[in-house]
Formats: sequence, C-alpha cells, structure tokens
Amino acid sequence: MRIFKPCQRQGTVGAVALSTAGHDAGIYCIITELDGEYAYIADGRGRRIDRPKKKKLKHLSLTDHSVPSDGIKDGKTDLTNREIRLFISEYHKAVEGK
Repeated sequence: MRIFKPCQRQGTVGAVALSTAGHDAGIYCIITELDGEYAYIADGRGRRIDRPKKKKLKHLSLTDHSVPSDGIKDGKTDLTNREIRLFISEYHKAVEGK
C-alpha cells in the first residue's frame, strides 16, 4: 500500500483537498487536473475519475499531502477509483491518528 507524501506546492495535481463550498462541501477529494483557476477533482465514489468535477480552487482547502508521484503522468493523475478511495481512507486514518 502506498503512503502519502508531503505536498511540495499548493494546488498541485495529486494533492488531497477538502471541498469547502457546494453540495460536496466537507468531502475529501484528489485534484486530478488543473486548468487555470479551476481544478478537476475526484473522490472515487460519487465523483469518479472518468467524470471529475470542475471546481474553483478558491472553493478547495488544500491539505499538505498528495499521492505519490508515480500516480501522476503528463500533469494528470493516472489512478483508479479504487486507489483514490484508498488514498482518501489512508488520509483519514492518518489525521485521526494524530
């Protein structure tokens, strides 16, 4: 199982983020792609990798963790929905363990 690594830059592809606005507020997700002031996000459940949600970066609270760089290729995440769910689950366990 992969382990999260500290995020080098805020707003990077693969970063774990918390949605702060909209119907998905309070949901952790992973940034799958960036497009100017927008990010495409997926949580592996309601919002799957094949249909990521376009969300303004100002409506995301970025954490200091991201998925390993081997899950990112050409500026996009190369992860499955299952892997995204596992990463988010691992992040919850790491946060609760502090």
